[in-house]
Amino acid sequence: MKLIFRSGIEGMCSEKDNLLHEVSSLCREFNFVGTPKKTSKETQLLELGKEARTKYAITFSDDNTENEIITEELMCVDVQNEEEVGDIINDHNYVPSRQRKREPLRKNALSYLTEKAQRESQIKLKELDLEERKIALQERQMNLQKQKLQMDKEKLALEIEERREKLELQKQQLQIVVKDKEKETLINIVVK
Repeated sequence: MKLIFRSGIEGMCSEKDNLLHEVSSLCREFNFVGTPKKTSKETQLLELGKEARTKYAITFSDDNTENEIITEELMCVDVQNEEEVGDIINDHNYVPSRQRKREPLRKNALSYLTEKAQRESQIKLKELDLEERKIALQERQMNLQKQKLQMDKEKLALEIEERREKLELQKQQLQIVVKDKEKETLINIVVK
């Protein structure tokens, strides 16, 4: 069996396509309507609004049965019947006052955004505090390194000074030893 697609291309029908075609033709034949859909919240609100307005309009018309129309020329009173007033009220299709569904959402969104902004600002403050602590720690480490370098310089200077003193002492000892040997040699020479 050949099938013409919406694009105008002919194609071969598969068994699945044949079954779908049969089901759709049977549905059209018997006017099959699928499962009824649930009424949406909007339609429920519309119905409730209509009922409330009609009840109020009826009670309002019961309270005010006389409508006075005063004209300057005639000076007469025109009274309408309760049924006419009820019919007039029922003739109008009052659209329910539009409920602002987005207002609570906006409030929720606004509160969420403010809370989010507060959390973000708290996080930023904590990050800044941590950054300040890191900087202070780095400064302390740098100060300690400077002190260590200064102490190393002083130690090196002391070691150099100590070596100089040792060298001086050794020179003096050598000079003493040399003088003693010279004296001995002179004494030996004189004695001989």
